[in-house]
Amino acid sequence: MARNARNHPAEIFGYPPANKSDAAQQAHQQHWCPFVDKVCNKRSRLIDYPFGVCSAEHRGNINAVCPRRFEEPGGIEGVPRDIEDIATHYFGNLDFCDEMPA
Repeated sequence: MARNARNHPAEIFGYPPANKSDAAQQAHQQHWCPFVDKVCNKRSRLIDYPFGVCSAEHRGNINAVCPRRFEEPGGIEGVPRDIEDIATHYFGNLDFCDEMPA
């Protein structure tokens, strides 16, 4: 079966595979997860180092494949970015967060 060119990793250790910046190379060498600011903990039975794939493109859509990807910090301390995105989508803004108890 031929490999579908649109089904591939979209993000490895927080960077697109084509990103060859110093920061991306350092993240790859250190197996660093930028979303929790720690070494990646995903294991593979095929390689001896952390797997590192955060999201994948499948049939033209990019999907998170790592639960740590959802822990990316947002603009409000202690609130993940995905929660902020959901709140903005449904409520239009994040003003309600100012009223939340600490």
